[in-house]
Amino acid sequence: MPPGRGTAYAGVSVLNAIGTGIGGALGISLPLEVEVTESSSLSGWSNGYGPLDGEVLWAVHRVASRMGAPRTFHARITSLIPPSRGLKSSSALVNAMLAAVLDMHGIEASREEIARRGVEAAKLAGLTITGAYDDSLATLLPGVHITDNTMVKRLKIFHAPRIPVVLLIPKEENPIHAIDPSRFKAYKELYLKAAKTALAGKWIDAIPINSLATIHATGLRDLWAPLEEALALECTWTAGVSGKGPALFALTSCPSRIIDAWRGMGDIIVTETRGGGA
Repeated sequence: MPPGRGTAYAGVSVLNAIGTGIGGALGISLPLEVEVTESSSLSGWSNGYGPLDGEVLWAVHRVASRMGAPRTFHARITSLIPPSRGLKSSSALVNAMLAAVLDMHGIEASREEIARRGVEAAKLAGLTITGAYDDSLATLLPGVHITDNTMVKRLKIFHAPRIPVVLLIPKEENPIHAIDPSRFKAYKELYLKAAKTALAGKWIDAIPINSLATIHATGLRDLWAPLEEALALECTWTAGVSGKGPALFALTSCPSRIIDAWRGMGDIIVTETRGGGA
């Protein structure tokens, strides 16, 4: 059986869904690539991070089996996405691996179907609180995806321009097991305001509102100063906290000025949005 291959991408947040169940995400051009080969047992290896978690491998295998792809596999991961920083690395990993296993079996599936099935796998592996359907779609498809994660339903998709994105990656990780959902629900009204703004098509304006709620919910108050610096620049379209943090992002026509403002605060990555969508 020939190897199978799959690719997914990082994303940034428009809406954090933990507080309300309504999520929103936009894909960016940081790829994660998977190659799988048939193996007598489940195993995997990621560049820079070593062996893959067995629960993730098992979850992808179980969902792939339901889709008619039952063979066990060895997965090799090559990723440019910093993990545990809120950049949708878990959704990208699950979706790219699922796509690769299906490819190895010669099974065709749309990216929308892989995104939906990827939510199942992420839940089985304990990688998500809400199901993260918005993140799952954004790792595979261009545009801004607003979703009801409770119902696993896409509410809106908006066109996104292809513009530069600057990422600030603090050294500290913020893994899923460290999150207290009740803290996010305490800011439900602010998250609902952001959701209403995004659903009206003003997703650029929704990002700072969402970020204000997330900074308070996570207690990552040190993120507000660099966020304000980015938002104060006339060349910044919008800026925010991605996911549960601590990564920050700025959509901007002047990436060099954002780099100067954020220099020394962590690693900086410059990429671009995956433009397109409805």
